[in-house]
Amino acid sequence: MTTARRSRLACAAALLVLVASGCGDGAVSRDANTGGAGGSDATAYLTKTCNRYQPTVGVTDTSIKVGYSGALGGPFATVGVALWGMLGYFDMINAKGGVRGADGKQRKIEVVYKDDQYQVATTKANVQKLVDDDKVFALLGIVGSSANQAIRPIVNQGCVPNMFATAGAPELGDPSYPWAINGPVAVYHGEGLTYANYLKQHMPQATVAFMSQHDDYGRAEIGSFKDGIAGSQVKIVKEVTFETTDADLSGQITTLAATKADVVIVIALGAQMLQSINTISAHPEWKPQVLTAPISVSQLSHLNPGAGHGLLTGTSIDVDDPKLAGDPKVALFRKWVEPVFQKNNVKLPVSAGVGGWNEAALFVQTVEKATAVTRADVMAVARNFKPDRHDIIFMDGLTLETGPDDPYLVEGMVISKWDANTKTLSIVDTIDLNGQVKFKSYQ
Repeated sequence: MTTARRSRLACAAALLVLVASGCGDGAVSRDANTGGAGGSDATAYLTKTCNRYQPTVGVTDTSIKVGYSGALGGPFATVGVALWGMLGYFDMINAKGGVRGADGKQRKIEVVYKDDQYQVATTKANVQKLVDDDKVFALLGIVGSSANQAIRPIVNQGCVPNMFATAGAPELGDPSYPWAINGPVAVYHGEGLTYANYLKQHMPQATVAFMSQHDDYGRAEIGSFKDGIAGSQVKIVKEVTFETTDADLSGQITTLAATKADVVIVIALGAQMLQSINTISAHPEWKPQVLTAPISVSQLSHLNPGAGHGLLTGTSIDVDDPKLAGDPKVALFRKWVEPVFQKNNVKLPVSAGVGGWNEAALFVQTVEKATAVTRADVMAVARNFKPDRHDIIFMDGLTLETGPDDPYLVEGMVISKWDANTKTLSIVDTIDLNGQVKFKSYQ
């Protein structure tokens, strides 16, 4: 894959987007003499527009400190587990002496991490401590869409990079909050548009029953799906929602089953996703095409025997698949991440750490490509970025890229079909919407 190329002109454009709507407590003025995104030009401009800007907090001659908050236990540990993949990647980089900045110095990366149990109020408190007490240079891989939106005032006022969040919230592309950016997961309204595009092509007259979490995630998915099917013959016949704390979703599924819809779309996580698929598959009369939010082979393998056969889902590379044992990227990942899982007694498939591994790889590249190891320079790279994919574990056919008019790193999905007999996923379509998914809030 190609290495990111950045001219100073492109960097200046990226910086203009970065600060166009302000950072901190004061109003923003557009200055024609901002210069490029590198070095003193960017630092001076951001210092002028942000009263609390401190460029090198968390950076020494030998280290860079980053902060993380996510669910490290409880029912949502499957999303917080990204941390352990992140630590594995940084262990690899630190074993080589650290990440080398433009000043030629190598710095080891230290991660300060906190458990938030996927509770927004706790995430916000954690992030305040990471910024004020732990003095981190940047936040990395913060988990949860609602959580990332809740912390935007903190990172904006302090001009602290909130990089490659473990969240697909469209709001992370809001130019009013330039210090946050999504990670290597499909932005949620990109997912919704992908589902719409798939059905318009393959089931153009489908009736759809839609079940989603009652939160920002679910609202973005259903809202963008409606945008995507507008003007087509694909029709939503019923929508239901559920709370992430609900222990039983059978009532919602009974409501959907009464519609006899051709397709049911399920936007859920973890145990709620598996329960939903099992319940739909066991229904005696309703046999819809099931289309789900991304779920791995490792998770699908925990379904009841035969459940979910033929369902469609967004696909990622499953490093737990024995067929990939010889893949160099997978072998490298397992070499460094498996010991972290063992050390921290993580009882989840190692594949759950891929997202964190990728987030760490992206962070390292932004530091390497920045013209100075400052918050502004590193964030400017992330905002105008086509990363080298040499050790990023990501599906072919999908673009990883941001730009002045493209705030989202991933737009689109690879769609695969589940075979419950062989416990495998087979690709049926790749829908890449790079550059086509624009900022829109569905709150």
